[in-house]
Amino acid sequence: MLVVKGIELLKIKELLRFEKPDERFVRIDDYVSGLLSDNGNMTTFELNKKLRRSFGVKISQGKISWRGKEHQLNEEIMAKLKHNNKVEWLQSFHPSSLQEKMILCKIGRDVEEGVISIEPSENKSPEKTVTHIRETMKSSSQSKMLGRMRNEGLAFYRIDGNLYCLDVANHTIINVAD
Repeated sequence: MLVVKGIELLKIKELLRFEKPDERFVRIDDYVSGLLSDNGNMTTFELNKKLRRSFGVKISQGKISWRGKEHQLNEEIMAKLKHNNKVEWLQSFHPSSLQEKMILCKIGRDVEEGVISIEPSENKSPEKTVTHIRETMKSSSQSKMLGRMRNEGLAFYRIDGNLYCLDVANHTIINVAD
């Protein structure tokens, strides 16, 4: 059941909770800490789903927002969520070999190799990325090529003397020398 308060709609459960915003933020902090201790790999997206359902709040840029008030998250929690988000992003490339896994860990810098798992090959096709690079090179002047490639979602990394291209849109990694 909802109650209208000016331009806001409030749930009856929320009205029956007589707590100040500071008390609510402390309760939310405890809830977040508990969730992260239970599931150390939880990402911001997963956490926001639970927070939205339980408290009607979300985390954005390290802050919890509720009714125009903001509360800064603990630095440890922010660092853990940032790390988990990075691991999830790197895992979205679905590394199918040890070499791809090592490349992703080096790109992720503070990500340990044991955190990223090797997945069976899903018929990855680097031809799409190679074609994308060639088309971008043909359509750009030499001075604007690197900027255009960045805009197209292509990132280049030099790791151990080899040049790798990360195609963010297609989630593929290719060795440019090959």
